[in-house]
Order: sequence, then C-alpha cells, then structure tokens
Amino acid sequence: MSDAKFDVVCLGILVADVVVSGIDGLPPPATICPVAGLSLGLGGCAANTAVCLARLGLRVAVVGKLGDDPLGRFVLDALKVERVNVEGVRVASGTATGAAVACIYPGGERGFWSLLGANGEMRPEDVDLELIGAAKVLHVAGSPFLKGFNGVPCAKLMRLARSQGVLTSLDTIHYGVGFRDLVEPEMRETDLLLPSHDEARALSEEHTPAAMAAQLLRHGARAVAIKMGGAGAYVADGRHSAMVPGIKTAVVDTVGAGDAFVAGFLAGWLQERSLAGCAQWGNVLGAQCVAAPGATAGVRGREALLAQAAAAYGDAGFDDFCGSKK
Repeated sequence: MSDAKFDVVCLGILVADVVVSGIDGLPPPATICPVAGLSLGLGGCAANTAVCLARLGLRVAVVGKLGDDPLGRFVLDALKVERVNVEGVRVASGTATGAAVACIYPGGERGFWSLLGANGEMRPEDVDLELIGAAKVLHVAGSPFLKGFNGVPCAKLMRLARSQGVLTSLDTIHYGVGFRDLVEPEMRETDLLLPSHDEARALSEEHTPAAMAAQLLRHGARAVAIKMGGAGAYVADGRHSAMVPGIKTAVVDTVGAGDAFVAGFLAGWLQERSLAGCAQWGNVLGAQCVAAPGATAGVRGREALLAQAAAAYGDAGFDDFCGSKK
C-alpha cells in the first residue's frame, strides 16, 4: 500500500507507567523506604511501540481506550508530543485509565503492579475501520488484556485488514491459564508473529526456539521472531532461520525492551530488510531501551539506530549471511 496514510497503526493497551527503581522488595507495614528513582511515563505495548516507530521517522497512529481522567490526558498529551496520531483513541467516562507500577530490581529486571482500566473496556465498535485500512501494517499489541475484544473479535479485524492489503503483526502478553486458546484465532490471521521466549513456549508447547518457530509458522504466519532478551532473537520464515545475537549493554531497566524490539523489527520489514536484518534493528532498539530508564527514553532515532547497527553487526551483517531479501 504505497499510498497508505500510515506506515503502522498500533492497536492495543495504553498505560501510564510509574517506574520505581532501587528497590529490593516491599516496604514493611508502617514504614517509609527510600528509592533511587520514581517517574511517571508513557507505557503499554501499543503506545511504546508507536513512540519508538515515530522516533524512527515513521508515520504512526494508535488505537486504544483511555479513561476520562488526569492519567488519560497525560497519555494523550505524551503521544501527541511524540507525533503519534491519536484519532483512533477512545475515551471512556467512568473508567480509570490503565496504569502500572513498574518495580525495577537490582540488575534491571522489572515486575509490575497493573491496573487494566479502560483497556478492558475496548470493544470492536471502538475501532475506526478507515484508520485500519489506511495503514501498511496493523500491529496488535497486548490483545489478551483487551477483554471484550481479544480472541475471535480481534482475529476478525485482522482478517478484514488483510483483505484490504494491510500486513498484520501480533505481539502477545502472557496471560496465564487459557492464554494459548485465547491467542490462537489471532495467530491464524497474523503475518508477523513476535512473541517473547516464554510466550512462544506457551503458544507452541515446544521447548527449543527452532521447534517453537516451526510450530508457530504452521498457524499461517509469514515470519516468526522470538524475543530472547539479551541473547537476541530467533527468526524463521520457513525458508530461512537464524539466531541473531543481541547487543551487550549495561542494563538500567528492562521496561519496554520487547516493544522497542518490535518497533525495530517492523521498521526493518518496511525497509525490506532480510528477516535477520529486521531482527538486527530490533536488537539495537531493545539495547537502546534497556540502557535508559523507562520504556522509550533510550530510543534516539534513525541515525542512532543505523550507527549502532553498523557498529554491532557490520555494514552487511546477517543480511548477506541469510540470503535473499523479502
């Protein structure tokens, strides 16, 4: 769709993140414990990926739901500052905006307290179909948390998008019991499947990246990229496969790292890089993300991406190694 209005429309969860760093557990009752840092920022995998894409110079819109409250206004304003189109964001009165407290432990790993909020009020009628049809890529992010929309209704929207020539992409969030059954209809309607290692294992019921990817491809995806944290990513499309090593960097916190990887991967795909070349870009953005606090602060733009990719992988990198372009 060369005449598309948007390169990517990110549909999914929108969240206000409170990031707390320098903790080693819960404070005992009736005590006050100091922390190293505390900040309010934009969060949620649809918002995070959209911001990273916009910083790379792509035309991006988000589709999701917020509450009519101060946090909702904060999220909307933050997206606008990043030049992300918010025409597809709906505001629900009487419902709180989705929010999370991200606790950053020593070493950078995070844990969340999460309020689903307005994300759980998302319904098919909330989606602007014209907006979806105006995209090159529809990226669905965190659908298991879109109660009332996930599963079959989401799959129907993805099928409609594909019928209009829109590429579909899916980034899941592990949901616990019933996760595989919930996501399976969506997997059948996605072109690019981008799970974490744990999610890929739950969805495929396999134990090695190669076996996971092979099983997931049987659902109909054109390509699978399994995010494996600092180790990198395993990619496969039925013709080519590779373990693309990650980039060593000092880890400040891991909030948003997977979302940044997805943005890099999608940007590479739209630039018609090879499958492993897309993962290179994803790894670079993931490394940039974890090197700074919060979900998107470390992602610096296209020139920084290209410079870090060349330094890490060389000018050709895996593109030549893995063979043909798409």
